[in-house]
Amino acid sequence: SYACPTCGERFKKWSVCKAHLELMRHTGKQHECRVDKQSGQLKKHADLPDSAALSDGAAFWVQLLQQEMAAQEEQVQHRLETWSNEALCQEGLRLHGLEARLHMHDGTLTLRSAAGTRLAYNVFALGDVGIVSHESTSVLALGCVTSVSGSMLQLTLKRGTAIDSALLSPRGGTFRIDKGFQQTPFDRMHSAIQRCDQRSAQKE
Repeated sequence: SYACPTCGERFKKWSVCKAHLELMRHTGKQHECRVDKQSGQLKKHADLPDSAALSDGAAFWVQLLQQEMAAQEEQVQHRLETWSNEALCQEGLRLHGLEARLHMHDGTLTLRSAAGTRLAYNVFALGDVGIVSHESTSVLALGCVTSVSGSMLQLTLKRGTAIDSALLSPRGGTFRIDKGFQQTPFDRMHSAIQRCDQRSAQKE
């Protein structure tokens, strides 16, 4: 069966699901993680990327890809809700005591140790989703790790991210970052599906 990623309604046939997507305009960007700032939890927004422009076969694979991304998000949320702070830090999945510098011109966020030292042990890698929070409050921003070294992490913020005032203030306090899932493989797979679909359409 097929499910609308926006409203969750299910259909036995793709043709009916596709008609629903077109009629209700339940289509949009590929995938964006957003945040409920009151609860601090990740909210899944796995809209099909303009599925009306894809063939039935390509749209099917995109939907499977989105379902896997949603499953990865759920694993991350479960870890954040059930692991202790000590366990997250020990495994290198969380860093504390960071200062943040927002670069508005390119939508990037640089995180360094507020103490001016090297970052503690961590397992952050290029392409990881980074979840930035105040030390004592809810999630402030989500981004993809684009640079990592012994002294700093740099994230490219998700498009459409609302910039929290704490990130704009030079005295916004210290922050922490949690490791999310690996975004890069999903982006590459989606691009590959689109290219294959376009080539098939040209041959026809």
